Amino acid sequence: MAYEQNMCLVADTHMVGFGFGDIVVRIPTRRGSVLQIVEIKTDEGRLEKSQERFVGEWGVACVACVRTPEDVAHHVRTIQERNR
Repeated sequence: MAYEQNMCLVADTHMVGFGFGDIVVRIPTRRGSVLQIVEIKTDEGRLEKSQERFVGEWGVACVACVRTPEDVAHHVRTIQERNR
């Protein structure tokens, strides 16, 4: 999995429901680990209403949507740069 290749710990949460993300990742940074909720979508995939509501309530700082391994690498880099 792309997150694991970027030295992240991954927990599968796709069965939680209520719009919760597919996985929770622990991204290592210089200031400690950062937890992120991640929704995984295909190129054509769209967020369901419950997922949109969840992102609205929790915010984009906590929830990311990725589609490709490049999105994953960008997400990890962004979090690590914010936490230098």
